[in-house]
Amino acid sequence: MSETIAKNLSDVPATFLAPVYWRAVESQRPDAMIKDEKAVTLVKQMKADAPIHLDLSRVKQIKMNELLQAMRIIFTREMGRYARDFINQHTDAVVVHIGCGLDSRFERVDNDRLEWYDLDLPEVIELRRKLFDDEGGRHHLLGCSVLDETWLEEVEAHSPRPTLFLAETVFVYFKDAQVKLLVLTLRDHFPGAELVFDGWRPFEIWVGNRYLSRSQFAGIMHWGFWRGQELEGWSDGIHLLGEWGFFDQPEPRLNPFRWMAPLFRLFKPSLPNYFELVKSRKSFWQKARGITPPTTLPERSWISRFLVHDNPEGKTLKGYGASTGKITARACVMRGSDDFNRMHPGDVIVAVTTTPAWTPLFAMASAVVTDIGGPLSHSSIVAREYGIPAVMATGVASKRIMNGQMITVDGGAGIVSLN
Repeated sequence: MSETIAKNLSDVPATFLAPVYWRAVESQRPDAMIKDEKAVTLVKQMKADAPIHLDLSRVKQIKMNELLQAMRIIFTREMGRYARDFINQHTDAVVVHIGCGLDSRFERVDNDRLEWYDLDLPEVIELRRKLFDDEGGRHHLLGCSVLDETWLEEVEAHSPRPTLFLAETVFVYFKDAQVKLLVLTLRDHFPGAELVFDGWRPFEIWVGNRYLSRSQFAGIMHWGFWRGQELEGWSDGIHLLGEWGFFDQPEPRLNPFRWMAPLFRLFKPSLPNYFELVKSRKSFWQKARGITPPTTLPERSWISRFLVHDNPEGKTLKGYGASTGKITARACVMRGSDDFNRMHPGDVIVAVTTTPAWTPLFAMASAVVTDIGGPLSHSSIVAREYGIPAVMATGVASKRIMNGQMITVDGGAGIVSLN
């Protein structure tokens, strides 16, 4: 006996079949905008005599013309682009895919470092486990409503790693109060996180529900907004980074429908696209992280005579001994908070410099070595408080010392030996 799943699902979760079906149809086109072979394989297995039969009859009631098919796939393609851009900027990112359905996006964007959470209703996740064997390692499944806060603690365990939330064709099924509550919850629990979702204008909701009125999906779309800036008015700490539209970039599949572009731009915000601006500034910031600032300002002053400005090639680095003691241990080279997860008890902190945000790491450290800093720098003061050796102002420690390398730190002599 086959097990017909879709007919046992309520209207909203049953919509998870539509995206996988449309991705499969798209993947078989010669001019496909995306390729999802897993979706193709899955749809081919959706037969009445299959061990688990997924009923596509309801999905096929939705008549998808060329324009609607292209727009649907552009949603998916842009979500993937946002995810890849974020992961390229933050290689140890945490990504939560809200309303994942049967999407295999993790496999398409994985960089072997990120943590990925696929979140959907319990019955969808149960079905996913039956169909896929993709859970484990850095790929996690969360079976609950995104409006149920039980999932927050598991994702928060990765704080303060950069976090991205993806919601593709999800919020449109919620009421206004539900979306607002969710956005504020994400703001409170994940400061600095980014949320990417597709937004619908109220007239698009009206048109969409009329279009679906003859199918069993009639009247299920609810939330829409006219301009993205409306969300910024919900509370402090919510910032619109950017918006995109179907006709913003050339797309051959949309050429026959270019006459519709003015209608889609009618409600587009006049503010610049901050997403690209943020992207360029993040790129500049990443490059700037590799620059070691001068030991003193101005570079030539009376105090600079007592500090080392040049460390020639060799196995010994000279600096300023800020806290006495001598220790040999593994070096943990970090350039910022993104690297904090590298630290192990007993490691030597090696950095350009440290700030109060680094203080908890000193309780684990056996010593500290920095490129810049003096007797009153943060590194020096905290090292003396914890009674661990410290050598400041080496100029090149974060570049010359390799992560995991064994080094000897002599805080009294101001010398670091590379073993």
